[in-house]
Amino acid sequence: MKRRGISTTFSGLIIPLHTVMIGVLLFIVGILATFNEMVEVMMSSTLAQDAMSESMPSSGAGLFSILGTGSIDVVLSFATTTVLILTIVDTMAIKVTVGGASYKFCQYGTILFMISGLSLLYIPKAVKMVFTLPGVG
Repeated sequence: MKRRGISTTFSGLIIPLHTVMIGVLLFIVGILATFNEMVEVMMSSTLAQDAMSESMPSSGAGLFSILGTGSIDVVLSFATTTVLILTIVDTMAIKVTVGGASYKFCQYGTILFMISGLSLLYIPKAVKMVFTLPGVG
């Protein structure tokens, strides 16, 4: 009876905590991706190229080489891997706390994987809607 009270509290805490951790991680990665796209659009515009050629004739393009598309791909794959690992670890933590039959892996795993999947689908779209400037891109 004592274990059930503790495990109910823990599982009631870990599910919202998992949701918030995944949400914050994907929100920050979405901001980075959106900012990277905005910088690429800005750097590819003719106005920016003209301004760069007038103010810094030789070293202007090298300043923004850090924000290349390769680095954002690494960040996106890192975030996806982190979401997967956190989902598996949180499922195992709930199962160990609750105890009982092995079907609880499926029960809590389904809940956490649904939360993670919906977050992976909708949070980047929401970030893009919030942080995209009208008339850019």
